[in-house]
This record gives sequence, C-alpha cells and structure tokens, in this order.
Amino acid sequence: MSAIRSRRDFSRIYTRGHRGRSDGITAFVVATEPTERRLGLAVSKAHGTAVVRNRVRRRLKAAFAHSGVPLGTDVVLRPDPGITVQFQELVNHIEMAVTRAVGAK
Repeated sequence: MSAIRSRRDFSRIYTRGHRGRSDGITAFVVATEPTERRLGLAVSKAHGTAVVRNRVRRRLKAAFAHSGVPLGTDVVLRPDPGITVQFQELVNHIEMAVTRAVGAK
C-alpha cells in the first residue's frame, strides 16, 4: 500500500472518483492499475490538535491495511470530526464506504 500525496492526485480523485459514505467516513474511489492500492487521507483541523489529527491518521492507515479493499483502487478517506468507534467498526465503515462508492458507478 502506497500513499497519495500530490495535490494533482487528490484533485483527480475528487473530480473523477465516486463517493461513498458510511457513519462518519467518506470515501472517494477511482479505479487504477490492478497491481496496487493507494490511500490518501484528508483530516481537517476540526479534529483538534496535531497530536489528535496524527492519531486519527494512524488509525485510518491501520484500518485500511486490515480492510478488504481490492487492488486497483485509489482511495481518499475523509473522516468526520469527533468520530469515535472501535477499530473493527472503523474497518467495517471503510469497507462499506468503499463498496458504496464502487457501486455508485
């Protein structure tokens, strides 16, 4: 799993991708080469201090790694401020949001 970091990639995913949502997680998904899956995170300052935002990013990265998101997808996750769920619930919400985004085609 590699990271999406460039502004151009984020813009491409926001404009060309499909959006899916599940209880506090919004996923933007674009199909890419079937050899990899990439993750981008959009965690706003509304979540709190830098320490809190980094904790949210670490949890999202770990949950995405444990999720069953297929290869060949670029995913940008945007959590709502104040989301507090257990780890397995977070994995389930990510999978559901990505599934809904892929189904929105």
